[in-house]
Amino acid sequence: MNDLTRIKYFNDIFEIFSSKEDGHFTFWADYNEGSVYWSRDMMEYYGFPAQIVAEKGALDFYKSRIHPEDLPAYEEQVDDMFSNRSEWMHSTYRILNKDNVYVTCTTDAKLFRGSEGKPIFFAGKVINHEVSEIIDPVTGLYNRTKLLTQMTKYENAKRAYYLMIIGIRNFVSVNDTFGYRMGNKVLKEIATYARGLRLDGHVFRVEGTKFGFILKADRHSKEDLTNIYRRFQAFLENDLIVDGKKITLNICGGAVRAKEPYLEHNPILNSALYAISKAKEQNLTTLLFDEEENEQDERHLMKTLSAIRKDMIGEQRNFHLEYQPIVGANDGSTTGMEALLRWSSEEIGNVPPSEFIPWLEKDGRFYELGNWIIRQAIRDASDIVKARPDFMLNINIAYPQIQREEFVDDVVRIIEEENFPPKNIKFELTERCKLLNMEMLRNKMISLKSMDAMVALDDFGTGYSALDLLINLPVDQIKIDRSFVFDIQEDLQKQSLLRAITNCAKELGKTVCIEGIEDDDLAIYLSKNFYVSHFQGFYYSKPMVINDVINWIEKH
Repeated sequence: MNDLTRIKYFNDIFEIFSSKEDGHFTFWADYNEGSVYWSRDMMEYYGFPAQIVAEKGALDFYKSRIHPEDLPAYEEQVDDMFSNRSEWMHSTYRILNKDNVYVTCTTDAKLFRGSEGKPIFFAGKVINHEVSEIIDPVTGLYNRTKLLTQMTKYENAKRAYYLMIIGIRNFVSVNDTFGYRMGNKVLKEIATYARGLRLDGHVFRVEGTKFGFILKADRHSKEDLTNIYRRFQAFLENDLIVDGKKITLNICGGAVRAKEPYLEHNPILNSALYAISKAKEQNLTTLLFDEEENEQDERHLMKTLSAIRKDMIGEQRNFHLEYQPIVGANDGSTTGMEALLRWSSEEIGNVPPSEFIPWLEKDGRFYELGNWIIRQAIRDASDIVKARPDFMLNINIAYPQIQREEFVDDVVRIIEEENFPPKNIKFELTERCKLLNMEMLRNKMISLKSMDAMVALDDFGTGYSALDLLINLPVDQIKIDRSFVFDIQEDLQKQSLLRAITNCAKELGKTVCIEGIEDDDLAIYLSKNFYVSHFQGFYYSKPMVINDVINWIEKH
């Protein structure tokens, strides 16, 4: 290989060898010299006879150590490269190590061709799943850690790209019907199909049943992503067969285009996750792009979300809390208030909570902000509780908070440090807690209640199996979502459902708070026809800062 050729391919070669993660073994083949070079660690781990071997025979030797069930797929990818159908190889397989034990590995490599189109150089790495921290052990795909690393590389290189995330809606039915072992086999089959798409990009298992795709913006368009999504959709609906069983799955998807000057990886990932959550909520079967057609609006959105996240991981200077009063359904007396997160800055102004809270809750750093909310709400309510010993402070808890192992300990610590009576706190959990392990969730709620705090299920009646949560979780109250009572006076179906839910709550000894009360007629109708203990809504008061709340309570 002459110097010009080496320089031409230097950047690509450097990218391949830049990784230093444990469990990564590098190799390269020089077809001009006729030699294959394995790293010393690779030679020792797999028990290869030498570090440098003749190129002829090296591939056959390597294939002889691959598990027979995995060999056809491996050979197909090798054939694709040397037949010029693909320049990249990404293959997961089992191979014998020096102890003659099969271990799962993934080869990531690129074939370089000279000016005449002949192979001249082959370089890559073998990733050992047994020790690698960037490979998902179930599917063999790169995991979320590697996804963020790859996004950071694009960010540092100031290179635009698309991030698409595809999620499976009904995967729980596979586990419920066939068991988790079969579920893992299905995930492996899906991963195999995703790799087989031969994309000029990267595929990841982001979390659970969500798969991520990074595609370079200078080589792909929105139409390309839509076509990939449709192919993925058609495969899962029509062609997925595992152990002789036809599995039919439905998907939803979200995508975002990352480009200068807004390439920060966390806001980009959260935007894609937010897009897929909106697609799921709206029951969309098409790919949803989280970007505005208006370029100025799009830039403003990314600037806003980036500023909010930086504030979240900093000193929370632009966050503040507002509070909406909660009243008794019988007499309208003030019984408590709900703490609501708000954000504003001098440069951007007020940002509606619906625009940033769902997005923010998907960020790993939200936990610290959640602790700040608890502490600040307790401080704001302290004087009110001293004057009104039965006053309740409602604090929202997002499902990423409660799943943290240290959550209950941190709550206890904050309450003790602020010297606040836990009996005056009611933690509101959204129905998205259904996504969590039910036993873990139940234990966390029991721990909260053991300190005399109360627990409510917020947004009750939306999204998931509401009555199942009510029966199986130790909640004190359910909060009926405003969408559930909209136009209820004219909707017989809503009336029947609400009557069933509130009667069930009454029989189980739970209180009921209905949100979204906009006028006196609705309040009177609900209190006369249903079991309800509390009301909340703009008819009584909009959310206010704490000083205004104190004045409001004195007048009411």
